[in-house]
Amino acid sequence: MDTPIVEGIPKLPDLTHPAELLALGQTSLWYLALALGFVFCLGGLLLALLRWRFAPQSPGENPISPWIVSYEQGVRGLYSVFLGGILVAGSYFVTATLANRTHHWEFQQVAKQTQVVEGYRQEQPAPQIYYYKPETYIVQALREGQLKDFEKTRYTRYTLNLASSQIQVKITQIQDNSEPPKHKYKVQFEGNYTFANTIKGIHQFRFLAEKPQNYELLEGFKVFKDGQELQALVQETNQFGFDLPPGQQTQFKISYQSQGDARWVYNAYNTLLSNFKLQVEAPFPHAQYASGILPQQTQEQGAGKVFVWEFKDNVSVLNPFGVFTSSGAAPKTGSMSRILLLAPGILVWWLFLLMLTQRPHNWLGSHELFLVAALFLSGILALTYGSRLLPAWQAWSGISLLLLALSAGLRKSVAERGQAVLVALLGFVLPVSALLSPYTGISLALTALAAVVGLLIHYQTQLASAQPSEKN
Repeated sequence: MDTPIVEGIPKLPDLTHPAELLALGQTSLWYLALALGFVFCLGGLLLALLRWRFAPQSPGENPISPWIVSYEQGVRGLYSVFLGGILVAGSYFVTATLANRTHHWEFQQVAKQTQVVEGYRQEQPAPQIYYYKPETYIVQALREGQLKDFEKTRYTRYTLNLASSQIQVKITQIQDNSEPPKHKYKVQFEGNYTFANTIKGIHQFRFLAEKPQNYELLEGFKVFKDGQELQALVQETNQFGFDLPPGQQTQFKISYQSQGDARWVYNAYNTLLSNFKLQVEAPFPHAQYASGILPQQTQEQGAGKVFVWEFKDNVSVLNPFGVFTSSGAAPKTGSMSRILLLAPGILVWWLFLLMLTQRPHNWLGSHELFLVAALFLSGILALTYGSRLLPAWQAWSGISLLLLALSAGLRKSVAERGQAVLVALLGFVLPVSALLSPYTGISLALTALAAVVGLLIHYQTQLASAQPSEKN
């Protein structure tokens, strides 16, 4: 079985690919960044010129001083927004690359788990009994200028149902020498079939006993009729001819040992089954029934199971049914890629909350922006690679405690440090925790609600502290 090729997340940049890195440098984003940088440099020069020109005058004597102050605050605000945008854009390319790398890693983990049982199924077709009956038919042909009728004979094949099928299968699971070792099945098959001739005037039949399909090794394939081994009329298709008078019945037996991949099924080809019983012994762990046909009995036998399919009268089974080795539940995938794709939005949310909790007319400084971006990317990197060693919830629990402790360094006073920790909790820790939870939507909604409540409390506290100073 061919292993599918993983292509990564479509249209997502991966900076570990040189071609994508070169293509990124040829886009118009860099020209836009250069233009914005030029505008900010020009604005800074203009601000410096104005401050120099009106420096000797006091603010009360200079009529445009308020305009200079407003312009200076605006330039600082635009500078903070511009720098924050650069950091968010840079984080997007970093997290997008991590998302692609994580997607590849998750695919490899799933492939590593499933490749020990991958392969083609060993399929045993049900035997068939049929006969040929001569039938005449009329054709018209032109002879001597006249249209005449001619009789011809053709042989039509008719397939009959078996009176009973009693099949015993024992499967032994082994491992080959590949790396990693793959599971293989050694199958001991024995099928006993009964056929009764209920057709008058017909006594010559053929018994078709097909070999199993997709095996790697087949030993001791033999067909018996009433205890005597038969010789095939056609070796390629294992057809056996026999005579049976009307009203009589006969017994057939098929036995062999085969070896192949870790999946074995029986295919009845949608024929009617009567007095059918298939018992499969699978004395190894993780044995499961295949193709969705529920066995009538499932018995525990040591570390394995015994599956029994039993049909009494005129049952037609469309799909093959049998046993395979389950690889177990696949590891949960996609949650880390989702977090990494949404990570730039989480960074914007964190910066937005930090800006709203600043003092009036204050903007985030460059050192604060760089510290926030550094904490954010370090947390994301630690979660990405920590989740490969531990469950993501456990990894994030330890990482978030460390991030909350470090985020206190964004402020100087004790009160402001507590505020910075709370903002980091609502802006970074809880959104990532919500994306890790199975109830992402409600968790994100509760996080946003908590942030709004926190902002309202913050503004009420600021208003309460401002009122006494105004009275004084």
